[in-house]
Amino acid sequence: MDTHFENRYERTKEFHKEIITYSIVKNPATLIAYIPLIIIFAMSIISLLSPGVLPFSLSRNSAIRNCTFLAVLAAVIIYRYIKTLKNDYKRDIETNNGEPMKVEMVLTDDGIGMYSIDQDAKAHIPYKSVTKIINTKNYYGLLTEAKQLMFFKKDGFIKGSPDEFLPFIRSKITERSNKRKIIISAACLACVIIALTYWYYGRTIIEDRSTPTEAQWDTIIMILEHERTKLIEFKELLKPYADMLNELDIQINPVVQQRRAINHRGRSELHDWENNMWLPRYYRSLVACFIYKDGKILENPTPGSSPGYFVEYYWIVHAIKDEPVIFYEDPFKNFDENFNKLLNEISTHPALTSHNRL
Repeated sequence: MDTHFENRYERTKEFHKEIITYSIVKNPATLIAYIPLIIIFAMSIISLLSPGVLPFSLSRNSAIRNCTFLAVLAAVIIYRYIKTLKNDYKRDIETNNGEPMKVEMVLTDDGIGMYSIDQDAKAHIPYKSVTKIINTKNYYGLLTEAKQLMFFKKDGFIKGSPDEFLPFIRSKITERSNKRKIIISAACLACVIIALTYWYYGRTIIEDRSTPTEAQWDTIIMILEHERTKLIEFKELLKPYADMLNELDIQINPVVQQRRAINHRGRSELHDWENNMWLPRYYRSLVACFIYKDGKILENPTPGSSPGYFVEYYWIVHAIKDEPVIFYEDPFKNFDENFNKLLNEISTHPALTSHNRL
């Protein structure tokens, strides 16, 4: 039987390193799986170093959790890489009396012969079993249906040449292209990313931001008028407390916060009517009563990594697109009780001098 190619090489530590690097790092399917992880890591780092730069910045805690998880995952992958390299090379050495295994590959008319020179072991693989050709820096690899890999060193041909090898092997096998699998995998991965992004960041990504209809314009005008009226009403409620605020040397800056829902988890973001003149699918607004000391917002020393503030919230509007708007007609019903409680808490704050306390 005619022999078309003969290839010999030693399965040295460099051989195992190149093959394992391809499997764990450079394999196209593996690279596709790494893409979303890299994106999440980049978003987390940017959110930590430059909050607010991204349109969908992560919270500090979420970014830290993501970075911690990905660091652990990277450590596991590196550990697996080192462990696999060590075990595979050690297995060859143990099997071959302390020496790197010597392999001879022979291509004949009816298949591929694989021989272990020192052990006089051999195997024969028909061409029809080969499903894929792999090309690394120094080796050609053939993957079989049983997921067995056979390698040919590019400078190890003692009969035939690397330039002749690929055309020959392609003429003998029907390489089952993985392009379709890769495309399907990429499409599925994209769907998962989109679904997770929608679930986390939510409706505003695909929300209808077209020019409001006439009915929606009427709704927007009603909402803005109601918010303006309630803010004026709130400022009137603050007037009896002017002397007390002066005594404490603090200032009140009531504002209307307008928010739109982002996802099903209760996450929301600010809705600026000046730059976003469209009616969100889910909209809520409130009067926020922040306390300031010397022009700076007064922080409330609370446990945890996120700073707290001395603030009271009073919800005033709840709207769902194309449905009747709910106006909270009496949102300040318990204003005096809540506000006095807030002032009592503030009076013990270290930033206030002792003579300003209640």
